Amino acid sequence: SHPSAESLDEYFFRLVYGAHGGALTHIAAAFTLLGEGWVVLALLPFLITRRYRRPALALLGVFAATAAAVALLKLAFHRVRPCNGLSGVRCLWLDAPTDYSFPSGHAAGSFAFVAFIGSLLFFSPESRRRPARRIAGCALLLATATCIALSRVYLGVHFPGDVVAGACLGAILGLVGARVHLGQRVVGP
Repeated sequence: SHPSAESLDEYFFRLVYGAHGGALTHIAAAFTLLGEGWVVLALLPFLITRRYRRPALALLGVFAATAAAVALLKLAFHRVRPCNGLSGVRCLWLDAPTDYSFPSGHAAGSFAFVAFIGSLLFFSPESRRRPARRIAGCALLLATATCIALSRVYLGVHFPGDVVAGACLGAILGLVGARVHLGQRVVGP
C-alpha cells in the first residue's frame, strides 16, 4: 500500500522540525518575524510618494485578499497544528498559534509579495533595464520567502503541506494582483 499524503506530510515535518537539535531556532524565529503581518507597515512610506502609491495600494490589496483566503481555508479545513496534534512536538518559539494550520499565512503572504514584486520587476514598462539585478533581486526575495515558509515547519507550527499550499495560494494571488495592477496602470509620471 502507498503511504497517505498525511503520513508523508508528517514524515517530512519530522525531518525539518527542530533540525540540528534546535540550534537554528533563533534564525527560524527571525524569519518567522519577517513573515508576520505587521511587516505591511513597511509599505506606509510608499503610500505617501506619488511614484510608488499605486503599486503599494495594489500590494495592500493583494495582502488583504491573501489574508481573507487564508482565513477562509483555515475555517474550511480545520487542520490541527503539529504542535497541538503530534506527540513529542511543541512550538519552539513563543506560544503556539491558536488558529488552524492549513494553509500557512506566513507562506501565503511572503509568496504573494514575491510574486507581485517579481512580476513588477519583469513585466512593468521600466523592466527592460538591468536584467541581472532584477534576477538577483527576485532570487533573494524567493530565498527569503522559502526561509519564512520553512521556519514555520522548523518551529513546529505547520506541516510542509501547509506551507506548500500557502506558497501556491500566495503566488497565484500575487500574480493576479500584479496583472490587474499592470493592466490598469497609466503610462507616464
